[in-house]
Amino acid sequence: MTDTSYGLCVDGESGTLWEWEENAVVTPRFDSLSDYLEEMADALETPGLAVGPTPGVARGALMWGEPSDPDVKDAWVPLA
Repeated sequence: MTDTSYGLCVDGESGTLWEWEENAVVTPRFDSLSDYLEEMADALETPGLAVGPTPGVARGALMWGEPSDPDVKDAWVPLA
């Protein structure tokens, strides 16, 4: 298993959502929080059309993409 840190942050002035990684790489990802939430809702409504990681469920938790942890990977079920 690989430990990585990553996430999204919102620019308070422009509203742009940025994706960040542990090695300080910051990349614009969505023009606004609304765009991000709309894309996530679309992916949940029609998982087969999702761009990027496929939504799924493991042990009652929503997860984006198949997990790398073997214990969780066996429990993961894609929504598509």
